[in-house]
Amino acid sequence: MYIVGIVVIIALLLSFFYRYIPVLGVQNMDIPQRNESEDDVVYIDTRDYQTSSRESANQAYCVPLPYLKRHYTDIPNKKLVLISSDQVERNLCVRILRRKGYEVVGYAIANQMSCAQELRCVCDE
Repeated sequence: MYIVGIVVIIALLLSFFYRYIPVLGVQNMDIPQRNESEDDVVYIDTRDYQTSSRESANQAYCVPLPYLKRHYTDIPNKKLVLISSDQVERNLCVRILRRKGYEVVGYAIANQMSCAQELRCVCDE
């Protein structure tokens, strides 16, 4: 009985770590004022389709978090900047993409972005 309890506690701690502990090496970026060249970075909009269609992101690949494990091959193999709706979504996306071999260099939380209205998605074209 104690072994089952220990396994459950370990599973809960791993889930907490996976979701809520920030990923190192990923910085908060202001999307219009970034330092890297336009060709070096790809934007990935990981918000759900309803939100990203209303506030779409400039030349971003729209791949919501639930679809990321299936459609990560649609993303070019370049440095990535994530556009997420909150920190939990950001942490999950960064960990999934790093496990798939991508380099995530930055992120932007969509409700904190000042540029959300001037952006649009590649998937809408």
